[in-house]
Amino acid sequence: MAAVLGKMLPSVDNLVTRLLYTEHGQIFVSALLGLGLASAFRRVCKDKKCRIMRAAPLDEVQGKVFRVGNKCVTYSPYPVPCKLPQTKETLVGAR
Repeated sequence: MAAVLGKMLPSVDNLVTRLLYTEHGQIFVSALLGLGLASAFRRVCKDKKCRIMRAAPLDEVQGKVFRVGNKCVTYSPYPVPCKLPQTKETLVGAR
């Protein structure tokens, strides 16, 4: 069985040669690389369930006093546990 299977499948060297040095092989490899690049740069959010939240850089707001309405507040970040919402949220630094 192995001998029959070995004769049916081309060798790895022959396969690589056909992929890299023939016109159809080069088109196939180019299309495969193009799809890979396209999937790397695709948008994650497609519908209205996605929200982008922009925030100021941490070093510009930490320890400074801000006026919110009639109150003065100081920004001090700390981690808190939270459940993930149904929508996708992306934090983007504002610049």
